[in-house]
Amino acid sequence: MWIVIGLAVLLVAAIVAWTLTRPRALCKLTFREGEDVGLDFLIYGPVSSIGSEEGQTVVISHPGVSRHHADLVLEDDRFILRDRSKLGTLVNGRPITEVALRSGDLIRLADSVDLIFTRLG
Repeated sequence: MWIVIGLAVLLVAAIVAWTLTRPRALCKLTFREGEDVGLDFLIYGPVSSIGSEEGQTVVISHPGVSRHHADLVLEDDRFILRDRSKLGTLVNGRPITEVALRSGDLIRLADSVDLIFTRLG
């Protein structure tokens, strides 16, 4: 009996420790349309890359998306999106080279892929 109680206490302690120390997503990018509508990319680190090439933080397999299309960087408590592509990036319908994002902003990659930016926490 005491062994079962001891194991239960250890299990609860392990779950609490995992909950308190697990990485938390800082923001997310959500597909707005197409077959992947509603699919979220959770961003955990302060520097993320977006592109079609394997190894990017967010991999988007689409012919219009460059291998390394854009960077998403957390700077001074703001998320900065930097275009790295030849085909361009729009935020809320305007071409950008660099912009601070706000929750709800619409990101369009190469005039073909729409993502919604959401800050978490």
